[in-house]
Amino acid sequence: MRAFDDVEVVHTEIEVDPIRDMGIIYEELLLKDKDAVEKRLEEVKKVLARNGSDKASKDELEVLLKV
Repeated sequence: MRAFDDVEVVHTEIEVDPIRDMGIIYEELLLKDKDAVEKRLEEVKKVLARNGSDKASKDELEVLLKV
């Protein structure tokens, strides 16, 4: 992200707009976090399917579902 104009530096959105750019970055990070949580949720569910009495996995599942 940048907040300066320079014709030598190409910007992917053509115009420099740091507020818009922060919004794009925030949304991309949010989507990446969502993907990571969903992936981990599936892994924990598999562990619990094999061993339903695993307390650590049950606790982690509870947290992941809240997230």
